[in-house]
Formats: sequence, structure tokens, C-alpha cells
Amino acid sequence: MKKIKTTVYLNAGDYRKLRSLATEEGRTAAELVREAVAEYAERATGRLWPRSIGIADSGDPHFAENCEGYLDGFGEEEIDYPPERLPGTDTPDAIGRRRMPE
Repeated sequence: MKKIKTTVYLNAGDYRKLRSLATEEGRTAAELVREAVAEYAERATGRLWPRSIGIADSGDPHFAENCEGYLDGFGEEEIDYPPERLPGTDTPDAIGRRRMPE
């Protein structure tokens, strides 16, 4: 992709942090700035995938193609949770889940 030269004024402290990170990662400060701008632009336009996408590997290269088969019967079994462990409740021991704020 074609690069366009620009000038950015940074606070002295931010510049020191940028140079330090660049040195630690063996990259240039310009690379880090380009990466940060690209990530921000994607996030600001709502097209950045959540970080959780792609972190798991089923080991099955055809998992996505066969997803319907894996979901057969899902949700049909009734589970009798004790009242204090109902999924989605606001109790601290609700199977590690909390209700999203509305």
C-alpha cells in the first residue's frame, strides 16, 4: 500500500514510551504509529473483530462446514438449575456470567 508522509506532534512522555516500545519490539516508531492508527481506524468504523475470534482451535479443519451437525439437539435438554445458579442472574456464583447492563 502506498505510504503518505505526515507529521505528528507527540507529548514528550508519549514519545519516550513509543521509542522504548519500538526498541523492545525491534521495530521502528513509525511502524508502531502506523499500526496504532490502522487499529484505531478499524475500531472507529466498527469493523474490528473481537479479540476472541480465532483463539480456539477445534482441531477439525471442517468444523465451520459441519457446524449444523454439531448443534443438533442443542437447547432441547432441560437443565434444572438450583435457583442460586441460574445462568444470567446477577448472583456472584451464576456460573461465572452476569447479566449485561441494559
